[in-house]
Amino acid sequence: MNKLAAAWPRLALWVPAVVLGAFGLFEIWISPVTEPQPFPGPAVLHTAGVLAVAGGLLARVSAPRLALGAVFADVILEWAYDPDAVSLTAFTSMLLAFYSVGAHAGLPEAARGLAGGLLVLVALDAADMIGGNSGIVEAAGEYPFVFVVWGAGVAARRLRLRATHLEEQVDVLARERDEKAREAAAMERARIARELHDVVAHSVSTIVLQSSGARQVLRSHPDDADDALRSVEVTGRQALRELRRMLGILRTDDRPSLDPQPGVGDVEPLVRQMREAGLRVDFEQVGETVAMAPGLNLAAYRIVQEALTNALKHAGGGETTVRLTFDVDALDLVIRNPGPLRRRNGESPGHGLVGMRERVALYSGTLRAGRDDAGGFTVHARLPLEGERA
Repeated sequence: MNKLAAAWPRLALWVPAVVLGAFGLFEIWISPVTEPQPFPGPAVLHTAGVLAVAGGLLARVSAPRLALGAVFADVILEWAYDPDAVSLTAFTSMLLAFYSVGAHAGLPEAARGLAGGLLVLVALDAADMIGGNSGIVEAAGEYPFVFVVWGAGVAARRLRLRATHLEEQVDVLARERDEKAREAAAMERARIARELHDVVAHSVSTIVLQSSGARQVLRSHPDDADDALRSVEVTGRQALRELRRMLGILRTDDRPSLDPQPGVGDVEPLVRQMREAGLRVDFEQVGETVAMAPGLNLAAYRIVQEALTNALKHAGGGETTVRLTFDVDALDLVIRNPGPLRRRNGESPGHGLVGMRERVALYSGTLRAGRDDAGGFTVHARLPLEGERA
């Protein structure tokens, strides 16, 4: 059924042209064997006319006015030899061509095609009446058919365009529905994640309090300390399960990555990678590297990575400097390019700075990013280390 539906437009285009062409050739070459020649004139010339009609009808969708012209060329050829010998094939082909003009051309073009065809018909009928071959009633007999088939073609085109428009609207509505469903799902996941975050935060607070209480009574009341530690274990397992659920809700990729996340120790390899990509980078570290919590470690790396990526995209030929400074209570990240900045026309600044601010705010740090007094661009992030050491 699907194959037939897919082949139907091709069949609808080929079948009428082939049938009318074959019938016209039959009238020229086969019918005269048993019956008198239906119209005078060279058979070869009439054959050329029939083939022109068949070819024009094959192009009636893409070039309907050309098809109408080919049909009228054959009609005029037959009429020139005998006004009374215009064949049924030529008449039927003419009606099909008028329908095609209405069905496959815009309304102005279809009106011009109708007017041109009527002008030819009127001229031929006028010549017949002047020659005494037909009266006015007989000459006007084909015009109702012409108007009916042309109007049917125009109506069919309007219905087809309306159906296409409705299909496009259905597609648009379906995409909007899917987008709204994704947005609603994302909002619901965020709401659930917020609720689970509160649950996890409460559980962790409970663990901290119970652990503190267990430490204080560990020697004096070991049984109470054991009960507190059991409660810590149960609460910790519950918090871990809820945390996994929360991360599962927030995760959008299909498969989790098993690779270790990068950190401050990977900044120097990142700098070498940027040098290979064509960015001139100078790296400096002040102070001893300290062990940090995994989240903070990753945040520091991502800030440097995003700043260097922006420098590679937008900075000039100056040398970018990356300086990591480990203080007693904070880690300072300073990434500076002397400029000048370049940006392609219409290019948006992207979400890099937004991501930096989100990461810095997550750890109660500060971020300054923008043009400096020397005309370059500087990113300065300060991440507190208190309470975030590993």
